[in-house]
Amino acid sequence: MDTILSKTQLLTELHNENAYWQALLDEIGEVNMTQPEVAGGWSIKDIVAHLTGWRRWSVKRFQFELNHEPDFTPPWPPALQSDDDINAWIYASQRDRPLADVLSDSHEVWQQLVEVLDHCDATAPEGGDGEQEPDQALVLRVSHRNGLTLTILRPCVNEDLKQPPSTTILV
Repeated sequence: MDTILSKTQLLTELHNENAYWQALLDEIGEVNMTQPEVAGGWSIKDIVAHLTGWRRWSVKRFQFELNHEPDFTPPWPPALQSDDDINAWIYASQRDRPLADVLSDSHEVWQQLVEVLDHCDATAPEGGDGEQEPDQALVLRVSHRNGLTLTILRPCVNEDLKQPPSTTILV
């Protein structure tokens, strides 16, 4: 079931999720993060890089939506369309990177996510003051069924960009 959160609640929830994630990584320890085949042939380092790759997409997607940019380019080659192809590209592009770089990227992209969400003018339907332009009003929905997801709901469709009335972004 979806829950509508205020921006403050959302940022608190994200910080809590990140604290849990960091505690898990600390418990695993850096010495164990490069052990192969922990999960389906991937190391913990590979999993961190994978999640960072998708989180990087989320940050870029939020920036695109919030800045009303005319063109969205994902952080991987645009020809890749299926999740499997994108996952394979992320894995191949990250597998030989040092653990310290992967962890640094993860932290940096996390900070970018918090910053982009902190700068958005998010209003919940019951808490809005009616002062914002309709295309600037965002409702952020959080669902815990399959991890943390955010949905940007717009009151109208931008016909020029052929955008749907909502966009779900995994974080």
